[in-house]
Amino acid sequence: MLIQRELTYFRSIFLSSDLGIRKPEAAGVSLIASITERPTSSFLFFDDTAENVIGAKEAGMQALLVRSLDDVRDALGKLGVDIT
Repeated sequence: MLIQRELTYFRSIFLSSDLGIRKPEAAGVSLIASITERPTSSFLFFDDTAENVIGAKEAGMQALLVRSLDDVRDALGKLGVDIT
């Protein structure tokens, strides 16, 4: 589970269980784009399932396969986000 420090770097966090939509359904991506009034390309999607990452990419999101908190930290670091 992400700890509070890492979560402060995100403007919003959307969970499929909260939205009532399964990943990687395009309806979920469309809903988030509508809520935030942002293009899907501005989203960063993390998941531990390759199928969901592929689906997110097909929907226009930036998407990364992660297996641990270290994977998330590394991905953010590559994007220039310093979370140390």
